[in-house]
Amino acid sequence: MQNRSIKPGHVWLDTNGNRIHAHGGSIIYVDGTFYWYGENKEKSKADSGIWHWGVRCYASKDLYNWEDHGPIIPPNEEDPASPLHPSQFLDRPHIIYYSTHFPHPHPPYVREAPAYFFHKGLHYLFTSGTMWYYPNPSEVANAKTYHGPWTVLGNPHPDDPTGTSFHSQISSVFKHPHKKELYIALADRWLPNLPPDAPNMMDQFAKYFGGDSGRAVQAASQIPAYPDTSIADYVWLPVRFDGEMAYLDWQDEWRIEDYD
Repeated sequence: MQNRSIKPGHVWLDTNGNRIHAHGGSIIYVDGTFYWYGENKEKSKADSGIWHWGVRCYASKDLYNWEDHGPIIPPNEEDPASPLHPSQFLDRPHIIYYSTHFPHPHPPYVREAPAYFFHKGLHYLFTSGTMWYYPNPSEVANAKTYHGPWTVLGNPHPDDPTGTSFHSQISSVFKHPHKKELYIALADRWLPNLPPDAPNMMDQFAKYFGGDSGRAVQAASQIPAYPDTSIADYVWLPVRFDGEMAYLDWQDEWRIEDYD
């Protein structure tokens, strides 16, 4: 049965009926085909000691239905010191040119998961705080040149009362090649079983990493060494622009065909 829409937060299956594993991913468009690649979490069960199982790639003609092309970077099971060993922290495979834009003293304020895109003469970045797999507020910033100076514009999720980016973390932003103004933010819902009213852990994590005790110790005890990310889901949402600001509004379901 073919997919005909995008349903953020729902389990997404490939054309073989298997859960898609392209987390922290990006999309490229080559000769009429979309390629989605990211972390393969199929074996990252709770307390398994497996952080990743290489980088996996999928192909699609419509962004709805994805054919599994298998691992494009397989894990290195033989060398524990290799960054490709399953126990190593391989995250968000990207090709970028690194420079420091948002220096902060310690997590969770240090920014990670940079999702870069260019819109109407301005460079944009979505970033998140460093809070392990727990969701936290995203920030959007823009600049006239790639290396800044960057201006922080604020939270792109104004209708999310939980302050957790709809329980997700943005990994990249993809401009649809055949649409005038359709930018799609790709995000991972790493912990899909979090209850809707789960507390925002930002303050507790800040105290823990800042060296305080009390609630900080309690927060640290809630961080599993290897959470079950084999069941992580995806949240894909279109970007809405208002002047220079970029927003992500929740939609239970949306279609690419609804955009010019």
